Amino acid sequence: MARRVRGDEDVESPVEAPAPKRRRLASSNVILRPPSELRESLELLYARLQGEPDEAAAAAADASLQSEMVVVRTLGARGQRSFRCLRSLLASASRPLAAMLYGSDRLRMRESDACSITLHAVEPSTFELLLHYLHGKGLQLEVNSAVALYSLADYYDITSLREACSDFLEAGVRPNALVWWLALARELQCQRLGARCREMLQAELVAVDATDPRFRALPEEDLVAAIQSSAVVCTGERDVWDIVQRWAAGRPDQAGALERLAQHIRWPLMDTAYLQSLDHARCSRSHAYQVPLIAEALHYQRATPAVRKELLDSLGLRATPRQYLLGELVVFDRTGASSDEPRPIKPGDEYTVGRSRRSDLIFANPFVSSTHCRIYIDEVGEGASRELEVKLKDVSSNGAYVNAELVGRDNVVSLKHGDRISVVRPQGVHGEAAGGGNAMMGYILFRQRRPPARGADASASKAASITPATEAHDVALAPGEDGGVTRDA
Repeated sequence: MARRVRGDEDVESPVEAPAPKRRRLASSNVILRPPSELRESLELLYARLQGEPDEAAAAAADASLQSEMVVVRTLGARGQRSFRCLRSLLASASRPLAAMLYGSDRLRMRESDACSITLHAVEPSTFELLLHYLHGKGLQLEVNSAVALYSLADYYDITSLREACSDFLEAGVRPNALVWWLALARELQCQRLGARCREMLQAELVAVDATDPRFRALPEEDLVAAIQSSAVVCTGERDVWDIVQRWAAGRPDQAGALERLAQHIRWPLMDTAYLQSLDHARCSRSHAYQVPLIAEALHYQRATPAVRKELLDSLGLRATPRQYLLGELVVFDRTGASSDEPRPIKPGDEYTVGRSRRSDLIFANPFVSSTHCRIYIDEVGEGASRELEVKLKDVSSNGAYVNAELVGRDNVVSLKHGDRISVVRPQGVHGEAAGGGNAMMGYILFRQRRPPARGADASASKAASITPATEAHDVALAPGEDGGVTRDA
């Protein structure tokens, strides 16, 4: 109670307590039908439309669906078949089909007012897969079915199915069949698949040359686009030239093709001794086009640093280093099995190893530091003798080990081919047992490619190199074949 003064007397006046605040409900005014229930209804509808046996209610449902039902006749090279479908379902998925089923001001067909439509050049099996997709059924895709579905979805503008098939095809591109995939991308007019193929051609040019039996059938414009790019991953510029020569070997216009492609080779980045050997062999008329290119390259390499800076403007890309692949890191688990895809090491790359989720290579062990060590590329030497080396810096508390030798915090070591990197003390070091639960730890193996020098890529030296790994899923495909890969669409 509160007191209120009125004149000379006090009056007791009841005061109402403030009303409690209404609790906000964490709810939304949007509700959705469960996707599983929606899928079940669509699958039941498909069963009824196609006359598959079901409950007794199917007959009554068929009668109610007659007004919306349309018969779709498919005529393909492998046969023909009719399907009973819902107009509204087809029309909601495809604008061209909507125009055929309901007509439009711009595109009106005779089938619009009929109870059936005919789709020419459509295989019944492909259209059946399309119906499964529209009715919510999962699809087990293979290369052939994905290609057929992509063409159908692209023609009838079914965007979601087209994108799903494109994703599946992009994931299947491999270096050992890249030329076939690139031809397929052109046939389908699939820009995404074509871009993926061209990206892989740049990143895996060496592997494509080594593993794709159709490499010599690669169109010249695609090879030119690849070697023009600084994104090409290689072990040295001489490798690119060797690949070009193998591609041109035996072609009717071999000399002309080599002359055209030689203009895109970065001669100033080749080994000086190799260039001099070519310069002394000027007697070959078929290679006369190399004379000015080699002379220009040798002039650049023999020039002082100040003159080189002036020459860079005229040389442009011809003196720009590519993405030299110096090696790769392979992670092995405690059983000795490779636990991940090899990580390539190129100039500008840096890998962090540690316990943190932000690390590139993660070892979940309490004895491993959040960031345990760094692996990166460093330049060694000066001038024309500068070379690229792969190095490891230990930034841990407990120490990183290379070939069972402790590196030590803030110390840096150069990595060589076959070096084994451990993030805890390897078992048996100094006669001691493994520390920190090392029995559960794996290791990192460094595999090296020959490191090119800046301005002289040392391609002539044959150090240890990596043979492209052949995996079980790298199946050489041919038109009309598939790799047996399945995926739930």
